[in-house]
Amino acid sequence: MLWVTMLNTIVVRRISMPPKRTPSSDKKKDAVAAPTPGGKTASAAMSRPDPNFLKYATLTGQDTGSGPTNYIGGSGFGKFFEDIKVNIESVEALILCYKLGCTKPFSIQEAEYRTLSSLGCPTLESIPKKAVEWKKALCNNPTETKSFFLFCFSFFREAENAIVLQAETAVALWECLVPVFFPSFPLDSLRNYTTTVYKRAINKDTWRGMFDCMKAYPTGNFDAFDGVSGAWPTFVDQFVEMVQSVKATL
Repeated sequence: MLWVTMLNTIVVRRISMPPKRTPSSDKKKDAVAAPTPGGKTASAAMSRPDPNFLKYATLTGQDTGSGPTNYIGGSGFGKFFEDIKVNIESVEALILCYKLGCTKPFSIQEAEYRTLSSLGCPTLESIPKKAVEWKKALCNNPTETKSFFLFCFSFFREAENAIVLQAETAVALWECLVPVFFPSFPLDSLRNYTTTVYKRAINKDTWRGMFDCMKAYPTGNFDAFDGVSGAWPTFVDQFVEMVQSVKATL
């Protein structure tokens, strides 16, 4: 239930924030857009929201007692994944957000939503099949897989200015990602080390280093691990040391 917990956290934070001041509409009266051949201005044509986006943006606004927002978040975010029949806790949901280029934690901006068509998803019903295709492609592309892992770190931050993931959040993400991309990696050991030994937040360098470790040692066989000249983050060094120590006692 990590996604739901994070969404609720963000919604509560947004409710407690004072409303942003917006420029007076009077200042916009003099702006005149060029008419299109159909008689409507170009700006009106560009600003007309997609009906589905408006539906989810309205739900998002209801979380904070406002009108439709210019992004999908909170209740709207959850309803979007419910409607497209993609499990919000799945790796496919994360891949969709990655493909949309989502720039803010647990939010889909209107411009990002509009890229669905160019991604080969002209309808909501077409998204699940496409998400499965994206997952297969990612599994066969180590370079893009790393970009995706780094995206997940940014997407799961509790706030835009956060520079770490809490330990339980990082573990929940690994539980989602590792079985798909590194199925033979010792996830139980990683979970145990993070929650019972390290017990601290995970920064981006550590997250990146852990991905590199998984890529270099996908089966968890660390016999050839070089902790001296490898310049691994301390987290990785100590994790490998723990795994090797346990192995030595078996």
